[in-house]
Amino acid sequence: MFKSISRSSTPINLSLPILVATDFYWGNNDYDKFHKYSNFTCRFVVNGQTYETAGRMETMPFGSRYENDEVTSDKEILPTHVLCASPRVVTPGTGTMDISINGFDYSGNFKYSFTPSVDVYRVSPACGPIDHSTRVQLIGMGFSENKDTVIQKTGVYMTQDLKSAEVKTLAWSEADFLASMYMTSSDLLTFKYVDKTLNPGQQLQSIFVNI
Repeated sequence: MFKSISRSSTPINLSLPILVATDFYWGNNDYDKFHKYSNFTCRFVVNGQTYETAGRMETMPFGSRYENDEVTSDKEILPTHVLCASPRVVTPGTGTMDISINGFDYSGNFKYSFTPSVDVYRVSPACGPIDHSTRVQLIGMGFSENKDTVIQKTGVYMTQDLKSAEVKTLAWSEADFLASMYMTSSDLLTFKYVDKTLNPGQQLQSIFVNI
């Protein structure tokens, strides 16, 4: 029934969506009863600990069940996946992921890994043109060196016209970076304090992606 998963690993400090390709056998099962009585649960077992997250049925591509804000005929477009999220865990490790429809009986037994935490402290530049791609530098820690590609998704939430003479490429030395992390009094009223001090032997990392 559960055929494949969209990702097989996540950093321990991130909760990310996982799509489980699923054969619901719609020729034999009733969608309305499935939707009403199913209790999808994703279970992760790693380092002797068990974590569970709730799941739901989803049709791919996202939103394809909706047309003009109305649900299309269930007989035409039916769910094809189970969508759930990875849990945040304490320590890295490799274990298994299973899925349940009723909250009791699990199947799948997919191999799943939790990798060291990933933190992004700064993105440079902070803005760019909207009519073509921009090369963006991510500065942080925990980036995996064995990944051939970096996949990112982003959206535009605000645009602002800037004169080209006022735009410059931002680059930081170590001192500039640490200074940029200092919080102002207004920051302290808004954000919870996070210690960005590096431990002995730790180094900042940076990667470039085109968006």
